[in-house]
Amino acid sequence: MEFHERYNDSYARCIRNPRFLTIFYERFCSRNDNFRLMFANVDMDRQIKMLKASLMIIMLANTSREARESVRKYHHHTTFTY
Repeated sequence: MEFHERYNDSYARCIRNPRFLTIFYERFCSRNDNFRLMFANVDMDRQIKMLKASLMIIMLANTSREARESVRKYHHHTTFTY
């Protein structure tokens, strides 16, 4: 089985539970106060939608030139600050 097939299968197993990403963020933020503070004023429903979209782009990037191009454009116009 190739990497993208394992990734897709793993993602499919995770999203069977509709609360998977909510639980992920709860556990993520509980591990470190810095993580919790980073997400303190974040709309978590929106954050989860963005994470789902990002994971889908990763799934498609192996086979979709359009997905790779959208990531390239996004990163070109985005600066990350911490």
